[in-house]
Amino acid sequence: STPGEQNALPRAIRKITGGNIEKLSWRNLGKSFRYSTIQTGDSQRESSLLEIKAGGEIPKHHHGGDEITVVLKGSFSDQEDRYHVGDYIVRTSGETHTPVASQDEDCLCLATLDAPIVMNNWIYRLLTPFINKPTSTA
Repeated sequence: STPGEQNALPRAIRKITGGNIEKLSWRNLGKSFRYSTIQTGDSQRESSLLEIKAGGEIPKHHHGGDEITVVLKGSFSDQEDRYHVGDYIVRTSGETHTPVASQDEDCLCLATLDAPIVMNNWIYRLLTPFINKPTSTA
């Protein structure tokens, strides 16, 4: 990300992340999706920044609870709709989807959930403990 892209993030996100999302501890899931858990002070929900590379996807998964997502940069689509910057998406327990970023731009979202998501593909479920190790690009 460039400094201009960092400044395009909402002020609250810049404050939570210290102004540079690349210094966060990122976890990769495949080649096109990564996420970083961020501390918001809410012990009932886990909040994360999610980044999907242009044309990439988050593997098909279902929700064990509620998830609220806000698109901060780029756009993505799933089986229901296409979502753009500023869109607010709510998924409830039991819903399944496969988010796919637009072809022309990486997608960055803020998501908060009150229960873990479950990957539908058994390979991802099996490998999750190994591929979810934090990485830092700093």
